[in-house]
Amino acid sequence: AAGESASWSFRVWAGPKSLDGFQDAKLRMASSVDFGMFGLVAIPILYFLQFLFGVFGNWGVAIIVLTISVKLVLFPLTQKQYRSMRQMQLLNPEIAALKEKFKDDREAINKETMKLFSERGVNPMGGCLPMIVQMPIWFALYRVLWMSADLYQVDFLYLCDLTLQDPIGVMPLLMGVTMFVTTKMNQSPTIDPAQQQIMTLMPIIFSVIMFTMPSGLVLYIFVNNILSILQQWVINRGHKASEAGSKA
Repeated sequence: AAGESASWSFRVWAGPKSLDGFQDAKLRMASSVDFGMFGLVAIPILYFLQFLFGVFGNWGVAIIVLTISVKLVLFPLTQKQYRSMRQMQLLNPEIAALKEKFKDDREAINKETMKLFSERGVNPMGGCLPMIVQMPIWFALYRVLWMSADLYQVDFLYLCDLTLQDPIGVMPLLMGVTMFVTTKMNQSPTIDPAQQQIMTLMPIIFSVIMFTMPSGLVLYIFVNNILSILQQWVINRGHKASEAGSKA
């Protein structure tokens, strides 16, 4: 009213959207860092990356160690996946014989193939589970790289900013090569020619997509592919030694 005065006091945050900064300033603004539907996964990833950065002093190394850590956690699943794929590869001659025997009768081929899988204890869907588990981690890491101020303008090797795409495209190309090798090593004998062409094109399509993604995410997937190739190589080598011993 006339002759009266009023005053308000408030605080203004002028700075990066940092969860630690909000906490230190005792501001309830954590929700402004929107990690989307993968927040339950993204926030633990961010805190773990911060811990790793405190240990190694480098965000790129922290992402690599994060990749190794996730790989170790998922090791039982991926081990089962690769063994299942290897068992399916060993069934290739028998599946080819079934296709030759029934030829145009696709229903009979599918029925006999599933029967063969059941008799040998092979799960044709066993290779999908680790990939399904990994997808939320990829999306969560993408949100961390997109929303976290900690990784903004952080360089690693030739990369000037882990939150931006690769400036010269080396990492996406390397990731595409490793994905191609992984696809060839895990090729299923039951894939028809049309699916085979799709699987061949997937590394190319993925590489093109990765040219637009944060280089930190591409680094994660690249390191994960390298570890997958090594793991698959060890399993294949073990199977070959086992097969040689059985023949002997």
